[in-house]
Amino acid sequence: MSLYVRPMIKISAAAISSVLTSAGLAWYSYTPPDERAAEVAYYSFGGMFAILFPPAFFLFFIFGAIVSLWLDQRMKGYARWTGVKKAIVMIFSYAVIGLIGGLAVSLSISQFGFMYYGIPGALLFLAVQSLLQAGAAKITSKTNPRH
Repeated sequence: MSLYVRPMIKISAAAISSVLTSAGLAWYSYTPPDERAAEVAYYSFGGMFAILFPPAFFLFFIFGAIVSLWLDQRMKGYARWTGVKKAIVMIFSYAVIGLIGGLAVSLSISQFGFMYYGIPGALLFLAVQSLLQAGAAKITSKTNPRH
């Protein structure tokens, strides 16, 4: 893959993961108008999404795009691994990144609920990144056929 394609895939994966996470959490916390109590302020789905997206994008950009570039450099030594062994190592590595990211956010704002979102967020980032890399590899193989 080109030198410029890999960082763009990471940034795209961070943006897509941020949108999916923000939409999921906004949907989870949304209260339909029929179930709302009187004299209580509620956010709309769009309002919750707008509140959740900037911090989610920042976290996915820092712990997803930047730290995963570093992790990929460290994993080059394990390039000979294939199949299930490589998948397990990658999943475990990204889960550790998610745990560290969630713990860092939880400690910085003194609210430990964010620690539980770190690992699923990191695995979502890994899944989106893997899909984007597979798509980029397929497009590259069609445009540059090997002889």
